[in-house]
Amino acid sequence: MQKLTKTYIERLPKVADGKQAFHWDSEQRGLGLRVTSGTKAFVFQRRVNGKTARVTIGAWPDMTVDDARERARKMAVMVDDGIDPRRQAKKDQAANTTLKQTFEKFLSERKLKQRTQYDYQRYFNIHLTDWLDKTINEIDGDMVIKRYKKIAESSSGQAQASSVMRVLRSVINFAQADLGKAHIPENPVATLTAKRAWLKDNARTDHLRQHEIKPFVDALRSLDNPTMGAYPIATMLDFNPPKSALVVCRQIEPFTCDPDELNQFPSDEFAKTYELLSDIAIVLTAVGPRASMPIVQWFTFDDPDLEDASMMSGSRRGYLHEILPYGYTKYPLLDPVEAPEIVRAFLKLHPKTKDRVRLALHRLNQAQRRRNPGDQAVELSTAFETLLGDGNNHEMTHKIKVRLVRLLGGDKDARKRNAAIISKTYDFRSKLVHTGDVNIVKQVTICDQKMSASEIIEAAIAMCAELIKKIIQQGSIPQWESFDITDQA
Repeated sequence: MQKLTKTYIERLPKVADGKQAFHWDSEQRGLGLRVTSGTKAFVFQRRVNGKTARVTIGAWPDMTVDDARERARKMAVMVDDGIDPRRQAKKDQAANTTLKQTFEKFLSERKLKQRTQYDYQRYFNIHLTDWLDKTINEIDGDMVIKRYKKIAESSSGQAQASSVMRVLRSVINFAQADLGKAHIPENPVATLTAKRAWLKDNARTDHLRQHEIKPFVDALRSLDNPTMGAYPIATMLDFNPPKSALVVCRQIEPFTCDPDELNQFPSDEFAKTYELLSDIAIVLTAVGPRASMPIVQWFTFDDPDLEDASMMSGSRRGYLHEILPYGYTKYPLLDPVEAPEIVRAFLKLHPKTKDRVRLALHRLNQAQRRRNPGDQAVELSTAFETLLGDGNNHEMTHKIKVRLVRLLGGDKDARKRNAAIISKTYDFRSKLVHTGDVNIVKQVTICDQKMSASEIIEAAIAMCAELIKKIIQQGSIPQWESFDITDQA
């Protein structure tokens, strides 16, 4: 046994991997130094209730020998008083552990999906941010009830208030398991149950959330009747009341024809009208932007007999879309000035230009219906390359970025931000292609601003819409070889 000193400890050799050695202090009973292959730490060891109890005091050299000796002296007094220093250490830890520390440990040790982690972090950062520096035992039942009611009465609503409290309950349960119920005896969220204060969630009237879609589809596919399982997926948009309609009066002649006259066929006016309405619907994508989609088509007849017949056979026809939006977005009303101007300008475009713009519009539309930022980036990059490409794939990303930034214009900061948004959008596309996934939780810095993947894609969607409108308003796609070497106002 040797008196522990700074010089003595420095000279102690490290031990082999997987091994440890103890050096006990001759001055303070129970104080020792544990040496492993990588660390040296002070420990206190005594027999408590007939069993050996060992507690780590602190790491050397962060803790000095004198400080370790003083801590060991206090622990020896506790042992003499019949107190287990291990339990006291847990008690001290519980008294000083904050909600933030517990939540971070909860996230690191629980294997949660990225989307779940994102939701939990959002709940805490938005609704419990002023509690993060409080210790667990500082949070009581009255605080929980008041905060629960505050969230429920806000725009977040009752359902999210309940979700926040359920997550808080899980985090504090985790703390109880980690530190022991002796030190965190009560979970304050239990007060909501004891006082029957949980609010009943109202029946949902909106759309499924992103993380709910897969379980919903899986449940449909498990039905014994495959037709019934597929029906809601194919027609779910029919249950969202239409907010606007395009009404066109057309006379189709002849509606009926004599079967003996083989050269007499119905007019193609109906097909032309259908194409016109489809074009109008897709070009409205750029106004907002919005995912403008024809959902249902119906018609009536002036002749009452024909109208009666059509009602019996059904005059309403739905559309089957390859990509259904994962939710209903409440877009603002169409601008009564901008919308018709954009539509008229689009319809006047040269057929070849119109074809390219139409393709870009379809891709922009589909980007807004996609759920994953990587899939959205693929759609957007196709739209950008359709309008900004020149047939030469060499340095495509660079050319798209430079041409888009120059065409949209703006001050220096706006141009830098637009360039960064495009670069990151193409990064998302590359990650999806090469890894099959894009991290939707991780935030990146764009011109000193923290942005999530969804926020970056939202900005890219807005830029794509502005690009399309600019080309429609100009009436043509620039000649890029000339554009690249010409100053732009």
